[in-house]
Amino acid sequence: MKDFLVRDRRLVADHNAGAWNTRPPKAEAKDLFRLASDGDCSITSIRELIAVPPSIEATLRAYARQCPEEGSRVERVLRFRESVAEEFEELVKSSTYFPKSS
Repeated sequence: MKDFLVRDRRLVADHNAGAWNTRPPKAEAKDLFRLASDGDCSITSIRELIAVPPSIEATLRAYARQCPEEGSRVERVLRFRESVAEEFEELVKSSTYFPKSS
C-alpha cells in the first residue's frame, strides 16, 4: 500500500466541519447493537466495524502530526471510536440475548 503522506506534499482536507461531526457514542453503539440483535450482523463483525485497525490508526496519527490544523479533529474521531466500542461492550454485557462468550 502506498503511503499517502509524502514529504513536502500535504493532502488538502475538506474543511466542511460537518464531515467531522459525530453523534453521541451511545447512540451509535445502540444502533450497531440492534443490528446484532436482529441477526443482521454478528457481535464479532460489529466489533471489527467499530475498531480502527492499528495500521489505519497509525496512518491517521501520522497525518495529524503532519497537518496539525486537523490533529485535534483526528484525535477526537479516534476517541469517538473508542467510546463507541466501550458503549457497545456495555450493551453486550448487560444483554441476556447474547451468551457472555460473544
